[in-house]
Amino acid sequence: MAVLVPVAVNAQSANSNPKPSIVDQLATRFHLNKADVQKVFDENEASRQAMHMQNEQTRLAALVKAGTLTQAQADKITAKLAEMQTERETDRTEMKSLTPAERHAKREAERTALQKWATDNGIDIKYLMPGHGDMGRHGMMDD
Repeated sequence: MAVLVPVAVNAQSANSNPKPSIVDQLATRFHLNKADVQKVFDENEASRQAMHMQNEQTRLAALVKAGTLTQAQADKITAKLAEMQTERETDRTEMKSLTPAERHAKREAERTALQKWATDNGIDIKYLMPGHGDMGRHGMMDD
């Protein structure tokens, strides 16, 4: 079984490669203010995240209505997803500074903690994210 984990899009490269970010490239090529270009990327990301959370609310409401989850479980999932998003935003800079092996170890620790959280709350981990078992555009965590 797998759990999708959304990863926020970052205009900066995910590694220490000195290649300019897409924001830098666009600002340079089209003679734009870098801060204005970054603002567009940030606004797009915020809009995408809001839509994602709305879709999650709709999905969870359907699971509650079907009797698959209780409202309390759905509320816990909603809170956990918000917590995970905040942590991803906080960890973004740290992850760039880690080696691939360190990033892998960190993801494994997060995966283990998420599985424990789900078990402790009586929630099948597949309900934490849509597309469980499928490889999604945001990544995958295997069992």
